[in-house]
Amino acid sequence: MEYLDFSGIKGSQQVVKNMDLSNCNFSNTDFQYTIFEYCEIANCDFTKAKLNYVYFKKCNLESSNFEGASLKFSNFDQCVMDHTNLSNSIMNYCKLIDISIQNSGLLTDIDFSNSRIVCKEILKNINFESANFYNSYLDMEAHFCNFSKSNFSLANISGSIFLGCDFKHSLFDNAILGSKNMDLLSQ
Repeated sequence: MEYLDFSGIKGSQQVVKNMDLSNCNFSNTDFQYTIFEYCEIANCDFTKAKLNYVYFKKCNLESSNFEGASLKFSNFDQCVMDHTNLSNSIMNYCKLIDISIQNSGLLTDIDFSNSRIVCKEILKNINFESANFYNSYLDMEAHFCNFSKSNFSLANISGSIFLGCDFKHSLFDNAILGSKNMDLLSQ
């Protein structure tokens, strides 16, 4: 799709299926309670958009910018999010199920509190610095990711595997660890 500017539009409670919305500007939009299914939403700008309670199912969100967006209670189900910028977004109470989120170097300062994150693919070289995983459930395998200064307090990470990851200055107060990751406390 050619570039279209939807910035500032309010379009809550929509159902969008099988559409190509790539290369569009959705900054400062309000699409709360909207369902996106089987959509191409690559290379889009969602800066500071209100996307609370949005359901993305089998969407391609590759290289999109969600910086500063509010994504509370949203679901990402089987989506491609490679090279996606989620920095400074609010994602508490989210569900990220079977997503691809490789080479997304811009995932710092995200609030994932009270979220459920399940990834089948191995996460590699992703920067989650200063992310808040408070009271979240994580089932993932992460290799060489940066989790420094992150909050894992009350998080259940018992099924997760972390290889070569940086956890400097991270909090694990009352976190549920498993045999796969007990060595995190020694870092």
